[in-house]
Amino acid sequence: MKKILFFVFIIVSFMLESLAGDSQANATVYIRQTGKYNTYRLVLFDDLTFEYSKITKSKGYYEKGKYQIKGKKLFLYPEDKSKGFSGLKDYVLYMQNAKIYANWSKAAFKKDPLFEASKEVYVDNFSQPANHTKHNATNNAQSENNESNTESATAADVELLGKVVRAFYRRVCQAYLPKYVFLIDSFYCGPDTYSSYVNNVKVEWNGDTAHRTLIDNFGTIIHESAHNTFRTWGNTLNVCIPSTGESYEVPYLSIFSSEKFKKIVPIDARERIFRFKTYVDTGVYVTANVMGIYGLLDELTAYAFGTEGSMLLGNKMLEIHHDTTTAMSLYKGALATAFARYEFNLFIAWYLHYASLYEKDIYNALMKSYPLRYLYYRIDDAFEKINQSLYLICDKFNDKLDYTRSYYQKTHTDYSQELLLKEQSYLDKFKLKARP
Repeated sequence: MKKILFFVFIIVSFMLESLAGDSQANATVYIRQTGKYNTYRLVLFDDLTFEYSKITKSKGYYEKGKYQIKGKKLFLYPEDKSKGFSGLKDYVLYMQNAKIYANWSKAAFKKDPLFEASKEVYVDNFSQPANHTKHNATNNAQSENNESNTESATAADVELLGKVVRAFYRRVCQAYLPKYVFLIDSFYCGPDTYSSYVNNVKVEWNGDTAHRTLIDNFGTIIHESAHNTFRTWGNTLNVCIPSTGESYEVPYLSIFSSEKFKKIVPIDARERIFRFKTYVDTGVYVTANVMGIYGLLDELTAYAFGTEGSMLLGNKMLEIHHDTTTAMSLYKGALATAFARYEFNLFIAWYLHYASLYEKDIYNALMKSYPLRYLYYRIDDAFEKINQSLYLICDKFNDKLDYTRSYYQKTHTDYSQELLLKEQSYLDKFKLKARP
């Protein structure tokens, strides 16, 4: 019994060290690094379950199951025994002074440990694949240098890593933001399934699973997953309201593509509005263009979800881990998407303006669609409140966030707001604050 308690004490001690007092993320992480690319992680959770990942330059492997500790022995019981528990030849391992060995003799002589307990902070409760090489990552409107993995991945690797990444984000939501678990469970869209564009050029996912990359991309995952809540059923459209997650249905009416309103857009605006070419320019095949005002509302919804996701996770990093660095990075990510509210409001205003001039039947039908007008109010009102909370955070951490906030304000927001003032009357007429 004393031996069992001793090893339980070791596990608990490292849990407390690595999690900085977080009562939600109860796990001890053991790591082995061999060579430049090979990283093995064994995570022991306090509910007696384990997760194991093996990431190499060209392959990935993932296993999970249950475990027991009896004296110095660690018994592992994988869920899928047919895999042969690749990477760990023995189901029975030995623990000694926060290290794990393949057999008792190596443990006794403290020789060649398979794993050593890690002190790194795990905000995800999950064994994170390591980063491999450097590349330049574009974060929305600004570019920053991050440690990431740019190795090309095979289709099999992408499929496996996609599952690992999804499990990562589900644990993040479980631990910190349960309100988003439904997005991961029912509407998930990860980097292995969505398309990324840098300067309007499609960039395939390279299998990057660096921890910092995954955390920084949390808002993007919530954004992309929110798109999947935007569904059409015959002549009905179902949408999830930002912040609340409330499901709301509206009739799906005849529309025209958003690119048509380019006719009334100032020429310089087509170049200066950051998201114009990506979403509403001529020939762009995205929902914001093809589905007209419905597609514009879809993007407004997704950006609201994503901005809130980054902001709320940043709050948790401060509240639970006192991790200012990660929190500020997440807040900066939120600032990079917050100004999308002004751009998509401007696009919706142009859409209504153009319809009132050249598509009067559609305009009249839209104005009679009270559920749609109320939906717009709910989405925009939620986004406005999200931004208000974010800007209060910026005021609190002015010394750390003022440069980023000012950059987006001067480079993008000011011009969008200037144009929006001229079109605001169309939004005011369309917005319906009382539920029909």
